[in-house]
Amino acid sequence: MKLLIFLIVLSGETYAMDNYLRGAKIYNGESKHAVSCYICHGENAKGSILAPALVDYFEKNDVSNFKNALKKGPGYMPKYINVFSEQDILDIKSWLEIDR
Repeated sequence: MKLLIFLIVLSGETYAMDNYLRGAKIYNGESKHAVSCYICHGENAKGSILAPALVDYFEKNDVSNFKNALKKGPGYMPKYINVFSEQDILDIKSWLEIDR
């Protein structure tokens, strides 16, 4: 019985930690967008007259396309070489994939 209670508590703590880490990734992704992308891609990455929406970007593209766009800066987009870490890129992806 004690083992069962311990496993239930442990699974709850794991669930809470997973949610915390996911939330931290989303927050980091949102903050990176607010600093570097917001000016052109608009509030909540919904696009503007300067740049397209990014909210559905990963429905048609993968992370390697996203990394390539950051490095090459397609169109008028500035190049973001060595600005974002691998984790930053994954965090931005996490943020872009949440429902708005």
